[in-house]
Order: sequence, then C-alpha cells, then structure tokens
Amino acid sequence: MQGKKSVLLLAIFLSSLCYSPSVSAEQIDGIEANSVNILPSQPIEGGSITIQLGLQNTNSEEKRVEYAIYRDQISPSFRLVKNVVEVPANSLVEVNTTWSGLTAGEKTIWVEFGIENGLLADFSQSFTVQSLPDLEVTSVTFEPESGVKSGEQVNFSATISNGGEFDADSSQVRLLVDQQSIFVTVPQITSQNSVVVEGSFVAPSSGQWDLLFTADVEDDIVESDENNDFEIQYTIDPRVDFYHVGGLSVIAVNESLTGPWVYSGLLGMANGVGDYNVTLQLSATTAGGTVITSPPFVVGISAAVKSWEHTVTISDFNLPVGVHEPEVMINPFGTDEYIQENSSNDKVTTSIEILEIPDVVLDPSAILMSPIVNSGDLVDWNVVIRNTGQTAVSGVIKYVWTSQEVEINQESSPIYLSAASEISWSPPIDLRTEPGKHVAYFEATWIPASDSYDAIFSNSKATGSVDVEAPLRLTWVESSISLKDANQETHVGPLSEGEQYSLIIQLNTFATGSINYTCANNKAQVFEIISLMASDEDGDGQDQVTLVCTFTADAPTTMIQLVPEDPLASSVYTRSWSTTADLTDVVQSQNDNSIGTVFIIIMIILLLVGVLIAAIILTRESSEEVERDIFDYCPACDGELEGDEDKCPHCDFNLKKARSKFHDCEECGEFVPDLLENCPYCGAQQDVSKYFKRRERIVREKETVALPEESEEEDEDEVVQGTEDFDEAVKEFGFDAAQLESDWDENLAEAETQVEDAYDRQQELIEQEELDDEELSEIVEPTLKKASDSFSGVDLDEVLGQRDDIKPHLVDDDEELSASDAKIRERLYEITGEEGVLPGDEVVVGMGMSDRTIAGNEVPDDAMDFSFTDDASPAKESPQKEEKSRRSPRRRAPKRKETSAEEAPEPVKMVECGVCGSELKETDTECASCGSRFE
Repeated sequence: MQGKKSVLLLAIFLSSLCYSPSVSAEQIDGIEANSVNILPSQPIEGGSITIQLGLQNTNSEEKRVEYAIYRDQISPSFRLVKNVVEVPANSLVEVNTTWSGLTAGEKTIWVEFGIENGLLADFSQSFTVQSLPDLEVTSVTFEPESGVKSGEQVNFSATISNGGEFDADSSQVRLLVDQQSIFVTVPQITSQNSVVVEGSFVAPSSGQWDLLFTADVEDDIVESDENNDFEIQYTIDPRVDFYHVGGLSVIAVNESLTGPWVYSGLLGMANGVGDYNVTLQLSATTAGGTVITSPPFVVGISAAVKSWEHTVTISDFNLPVGVHEPEVMINPFGTDEYIQENSSNDKVTTSIEILEIPDVVLDPSAILMSPIVNSGDLVDWNVVIRNTGQTAVSGVIKYVWTSQEVEINQESSPIYLSAASEISWSPPIDLRTEPGKHVAYFEATWIPASDSYDAIFSNSKATGSVDVEAPLRLTWVESSISLKDANQETHVGPLSEGEQYSLIIQLNTFATGSINYTCANNKAQVFEIISLMASDEDGDGQDQVTLVCTFTADAPTTMIQLVPEDPLASSVYTRSWSTTADLTDVVQSQNDNSIGTVFIIIMIILLLVGVLIAAIILTRESSEEVERDIFDYCPACDGELEGDEDKCPHCDFNLKKARSKFHDCEECGEFVPDLLENCPYCGAQQDVSKYFKRRERIVREKETVALPEESEEEDEDEVVQGTEDFDEAVKEFGFDAAQLESDWDENLAEAETQVEDAYDRQQELIEQEELDDEELSEIVEPTLKKASDSFSGVDLDEVLGQRDDIKPHLVDDDEELSASDAKIRERLYEITGEEGVLPGDEVVVGMGMSDRTIAGNEVPDDAMDFSFTDDASPAKESPQKEEKSRRSPRRRAPKRKETSAEEAPEPVKMVECGVCGSELKETDTECASCGSRFE
C-alpha cells in the first residue's frame, strides 16, 4: 500500500510540472504584472500551491510597487500576502507566496498591484483542486448489545465508507479498547461506496468503555481528510466478586501454647446470584522465606456476607516460635467455577505470636551453703530454678533428704515463675545431719502444675551430697557456773583486788577427743591452760566435762576469758566481776592521770604554735605584692601610679581612655571595665593584658643640675660699651624706639601663646597616634559646658537671695507659671546671666546663611558681605603722640614691660568642635567652620 501511495504522488507531481497555468499581463502607471504561475498546476485536496507573480517596471525610474494576493475573493480575511517591493527602472521583479490546506473544487486567485499609495489594479486566475479518497467509520454494532461481563467475547460489525472522488485501495481498520488492539482488513472501496467488516474482542473489566475505531490506520491511502477516528461507548457489566469483610481473628483454645487455634472472619459477595462454594486456604511465610500452608477448606455462600470459622492444630499449621502474619486467600488455586471481577481483595492477614514452650531448668548441682558440715549441724541447700520461656509457669519442688538411716521426703508449696526469670529456692524445713561420720544426700525435682508447661523434664532435677564429719564439739552449760574464793567457798559480791578466785563451769561434749582452754583476763594475762578430755561411755556420742580456772582479781573490773585452742570446737566464754581496789593504788593512779593530762595539753599547745607559724609562712606576701596592694599600676607597663593620673608617667599610656573601656566577662557575660583584674560580679580572673598593648617602661634618669657659681658682684657704675643714645641709633635702622618697645612686648606675649598652643596640639597628636582602632571609633563630644552644667547644683532661691534689686514681694503666690511666660523668662535671664531667645528676637540658625531665592528667607546684607580693601590706611596716631614723637629723644636705657603674675595673660585653651572637629577657643560660642552654636 505504501508503494501505491508513492506512485500516486509521483504521478501527480510530474503532471503538475508539465503545465503551470498563468494569466495575461495587466498594467497601471507603468507597472505591469506580466506573469502569474501556479505550482503545481494540478493541485490536490489537502495540499498546497506556490503562487509566483512577476512585476515589470516600464518607467524610466525606480518605483515602489505595492501588491497583494487573495484566495477566492478580495477581502482582508482572505488575504495571503500584502507587501511593498522596489522595482528598478525597466526591470522585472518576481514575488511569490503559498496557499495551503486546499479543499476540493474550483478555486480563484486575486491579485492587486500598483505604485505605493497610488491606484491599484486587480485581476484573478482560477484553478481546480482534485479530490482524494476519504475513508471513515460511519457506524458500529455489537453482539450482544448489553449484559456482557468481563472476560466474555463481544462481536462487532463496522461500516467503512469512502466519501472521496477517487477509489480507495485495501486498508486496515483498528479497534482500541483497554490497551487491546484488534485489526480488521478492509477491502477496496470505490468512490462514494461503503463496506462492512466484522471482528471480536474480549470484554475488559466492568465499566463504561470508549471504543476507538480508526480507518486506514497504517496511512496506506492518501486521503483528503486524514482524521479517520470513530469513537463509541460500550458498557461491561461487573462479574461476581468475593472479598473479606473486616479483618482476620485468631484465638488459641484455652490460651494454650500448643494449640489448637481458631481462625475466623467474614466473607462478602458482590454481583453474585445463587450458591457458590469458595475455597479458602491459610498460609504464612517465615523469616527464612519458607511458606507454611494449611489444608484448604470450603465456605458456602449465597448471601452478601457469610461468617466462617476454621480450627487448625499444631500438626495442621505448625508455625515456628516468633511473630508471624498468617493470611487467608480466596480461590488460591484458581480452580473454582467462577471468574471474579477483582482479585486484589482476596487476601486478609492478621498477626500472631507463637511463644516458646517454657522449659523449667534446675541447676544440676544443688548448692551447699556451708562448705564444712559436722554431725548434728543444720544443712542449708540452695537450688536455682530458671524459666527459659516467655510464659509464666507454676509447679512444686519435690525434695528428698537422706542422712544415715533417716530419709525426709517433702513437697514444697506452689512456686510461680514469671517469663524469663529465675529464683533461688531453699527447703522450708530444717535438714540436720545425723551423728557419726557419713555421706548425706539431697535431691530436688520440679513438678509442673496441671495447667503449666515444662518442655524438657530431664533438666528439671538437682542433686547434691555432703561429707558429714564428726569432730569434738563442746557447748557451755550456763546454769552450772560457780565462783569460789581461795578457801573453796562460794563467793558472792564484788571481788577484792589481788585475791585469787576459781571459776567452775561445765560443758556438754559431742563426739570424743581432747581440747585445751586458755584462762586469761582482758589484759592478756594468762593464768593457766586447762586440758579437757571427752569420752563416750554410753555410746550416744555425748558427755559432760567440768572446767576449773583459778585467777587473780584486778580492779576495777575483772574479766576472765576461756578461749579454746580450736575455735570450731567451742566458743569463747567471757565473764566479768566488779572488783574493789586498794586506796594507795588509787592515789597513784590519779597522779599518773594528772601528769598525762599536762603532757597532752603541752603537746596541743606546741601543735597550735606550729600551725600558726605555717599559716604565717604560707600567707606571707612578697614586697611586690604588698606594693601592688598599696599602689595602682599602669596596665601597659606596670608602672606605679598615684591613682589620679590621666597619663602614665612611665610610658605615656592614656589612662583616661583606658578607664572608659569595658568588655564582657568570659564567665558570667557581665560588662566589666578593662582595668579590673577580677570580675566584680562573679570574681573570675580577668586577663588585663588582652585589652592593652604592652609598652616598654621609660626609665627617666634624673639630671644633676649644678648650682650656679657665685659670680662677682656687678659694678653698677661700669659703663658698657655701646651707643649712648639708643633712640638715635635705632632710627638709623628705620625704627622708632617707643614703637619698637611696644611691638616687642606685644609680639612676645603672642609668641608665648602660639608656642603653648603648638605644644598642646603636638601632645594631642601624640595621644591620637596612641589610640587603637576601638578608641578611634569613639564619638568625640564637645568639651564646652552647657548652661545646664554651669548651673548644676545652684539653688535658684540662693541666687535670688543674693540680688539686692529683687522686689521684696517676689514670693511664691501659688500661681502656676509656664516656660512660655516671656516676662518671667526675661527676668530669669537677667538674674542668672544666661542668654536666651525672647519673643520678637531674630534667630540665626546654623552658619547664619540662607538661600535668598527661597521665599521667606530674609538675609541681612552685612551678614553676606565678605568684601575687604587691601589699601586701607592704618589708623593715625593722636596729635599728642605725634607732637611727642617730634621732640628730641632723650637717652634712656631699654626696658621691658614688666607684668605681675596677676596681670599676665592666661593661655587661651583650645577645644574641638563637637560637630565638625575644627579647633576653636573655649570662649567661642559659634564654630567658624560649620556654624554650630554653643551655650
């Protein structure tokens, strides 16, 4: 089909080249449209043509030619092109345009041309557009028309029509539904005829579907209209659908760890009619990936919802220990006699934990609490019971104790063990060994309760044995004790110091043998060692012996201890009596106590003196520390300061600036001065060297000034060589003596002032160079005093009281006055000497200059007059001075004008302007540079 389409296009193209229609020439104002060509000459429907127009200028000069080409009629909406072209004299210019989207039938080209902004001529040219085949699907029918469910087959019949003027070759029509493509071959269709093709498809899932039919889907045929899609809707009815309602539940019967388990749930049905048998199966996947399934079971359902219940045993569905998520699936094998609408809702899951069956383990060896057991001793056994499972268990311990011929067989009270726990159990009754040397045995066995578990019975038993020894044992008989004096008479009451007494006591013995006892007092004084021998004449292993200890009493208390050589055979017996002492010994004892007390007091005094000396040595300060406590020191060079200096005399450091610097404490963050070595808030040590640059201390050597030598007494009558008439000699140099003396005095005072000012400025420059970046950024404040500073601390009543011209009746009359009262303010200014502005006064703001061009700014002429004359004549001297100067000068010694200390002019103190920084006198009230005024 593709080859046929190419041959058809080639034939049309060759035929169009053979002949191109053109029109005869038209002319207006020397402009001639001599040719109009159409390419191709035989256009086809849906194609395009190129229109070529030749414009001839027959005039003797170049012309701007305006032209326009239209389709079918001269109208702006049908215009293809409109333009202006320059055509040289006696020349031809060719222009062209394109007409696209041709439709079949007779078409007309209209042309307008002429000189720009002149009259236009028009003509037309007609041509024919050939029609092509036009295939389209006009109708579709389905069988069955409705009631189709998903998965069933649907048949369709499609009518394909050719609405073009040419015959259409064979092609294909395609049906697209739910990503299914069904192709049906369409035979050749002659012009203006149609054919019917048939096909089928499988119904998709339920719902309303848009079925799309496309004629000539492979574009084998060149058509006048390539839009060949036909869309129709078709409804698919839903099929039966089984699903789980809610979740899946599982319950262990009697909460047993070994099952059985009952699974239950609800099964729902949608779009179903009649009875259905639905197969269900239980399955679970272990952590290792193994799938465990139970035998399938069937649930019959005919209603919308059906409850079901299924019991499985540990053999049917044996899950390992752990947490699992079993699921129940509908129709797991796909063998049921139905096709579901949706299978995504066929599973339901739950969670179940399979616990390990508890195993009660007893340590195989029972623990003997005492490593040495003698005959007749109580034996303590300890058994460790451990529950290894995750479930609590209960049971009893059955134990058997065998010693010689005696056997005790008992059972404990119920014992409860929580999950994963262990306890230590001991027999609740006394287990005593029988007399004689032998081996005793103990056995304990765990017996689980009827509703409890024990996975392994073989590890639920503990056994133990002990070798029973039979050594000699003696116990004191407290009731047999007696005390006798040296006469072997029973003594009652306090003992007498230095007298001998005998302690008599009996002991019960177990087994046979000998033992030694030491009789001593509490001062480790041994009186005697007593040997005892135990026998067993009646064969019961027991006997009784008597111990006698003779001792000497010792005041104030006599304590006797009977200590056995074998501490395991018998305990130590201790007895004490009050003893009266000899008075001579008491006095001697008191003297000894006094001497000891004095010695202790002397030792305490010596110890305190040593502590005091050590404290003085440790807290003693060096001379430098003492001086630092007395004097202030420069933070830059550590030079000694008196405390009120503004500049360090040792390194010229600016102390005044340093006192105004602060920093944040690193410990508490408070704002503290840089000069403090400790924070006043938290006491933290401050590193002063971080905030001040270290300077070298200047050592100023003291100069030795020699005393002036005594000179010879001057002779006042001695005549010094020189001119006799000073005034006449000065005139020879062009000076007047009186004027020279006056100029000298004035210039000397002015020179001294300038030198002092220069020195002050030099010192300020030196201080300025020493400032760091932080100090340079500080704002300079003017040093001029304000009126508020000048009168701070001055009592107005005190000032008024010093004025005699104040009226006596000027007292407080309880009237409320305001600052706008002009009379009061004028009176206050007069009293205090302040200068202020009163109503009606002219006020000059800033530099006293304003723009005359702005309305309302009236500036006095004298304030803006900066003119001066260079040839101004100096002031003439008075006639008296001129007359005096004409007199003959008399000879006099030169003298200097002497001024007292009180009359000497004070040096003018210079300050800086707080606004622009210019230098000005302290007495100035206005800055000459920026015009700022000061109070």
